[in-house]
Amino acid sequence: MSKLSRKLLLSIKLNHLTEAGATVIYSIQAKLVKNKKLKEKLQRFSREENLHMNELNKIIIKYGSNPLPLAKITKVFSIIFTLFSAIGRQRTILRTDIYLEKIGIATYRRQKELMLGLVDNETIEKYDMFIQMEEGHLRWLKEWKENRLDIQK
Repeated sequence: MSKLSRKLLLSIKLNHLTEAGATVIYSIQAKLVKNKKLKEKLQRFSREENLHMNELNKIIIKYGSNPLPLAKITKVFSIIFTLFSAIGRQRTILRTDIYLEKIGIATYRRQKELMLGLVDNETIEKYDMFIQMEEGHLRWLKEWKENRLDIQK
């Protein structure tokens, strides 16, 4: 197995922290929204982001490093961020989530591109799964926002 550059490993480690934050953000948002369907989707997204975080942890270790020891502080900042972003209610929550999903997709694509030829097929397949799931989140959030299904509740 090829060794990954420090820069790429650091990027993966930061992405790991981002997923730790996303897990918290979606979990708190699910508690704040009133619409049952939106609440259920946000809870599911939180579980999926947690899965991504755990898989990134395995990838980091697999390629000879350790995650950054900042998950707890990332989660605290995510709580604060979520509470501020929720001031605008569901519309602001959706806008925030759409923005964060776009960044996540771009990050996964860029990392995958940099990994090609350096990692095994299993790692690339995991990245394909991450991208597919994040694109699914983005698609659902955009449709929900555009349709304004019970958005004012």
